[in-house]
Amino acid sequence: MLAGRPSGVAAQGVDDLRPGAKVRLYPKATCPRCSVTGRLELLEGRRLELTADEELLSFPLDSIRALEVSRGKSWVPPVVGGVGGFVVATGTFLAIFCSDPDTSCGGHQVAAGALYFGVPVGAIGTLVGLLLADERWEDLPLERVGVVVSPGGIALQLSL
Repeated sequence: MLAGRPSGVAAQGVDDLRPGAKVRLYPKATCPRCSVTGRLELLEGRRLELTADEELLSFPLDSIRALEVSRGKSWVPPVVGGVGGFVVATGTFLAIFCSDPDTSCGGHQVAAGALYFGVPVGAIGTLVGLLLADERWEDLPLERVGVVVSPGGIALQLSL
């Protein structure tokens, strides 16, 4: 099977995995959505070993339907939670504070509202976003033939 990658993306395959990497694999012999997630211990020849739930598991590469490597958690939910919390808290405070006709709503009051209300609520939003952030997984090709697209051109990659 031929696999294309977007321009500028370095090709990564099974042979590029290093011990300690967080991987998720889908064995062929089990249900279609069942997966095993753990830390890579050994990749030797056509065999992969990983530690999952403090148990060492070994899989021949031929028994794996799909393999993914973790690229960490998404940064979008923490940023959205932090900025959103800051804006909503500061805006709510200022809307209430500045709606009083007897109150002067100058730069000092805006800064105080942002500091005392926006920053703490933004920090809480960031923490909630960290809890909700999804793991980002990259598929690793198990096939030994692939097409690599890079800024320098297109190449056919063969591995034995």
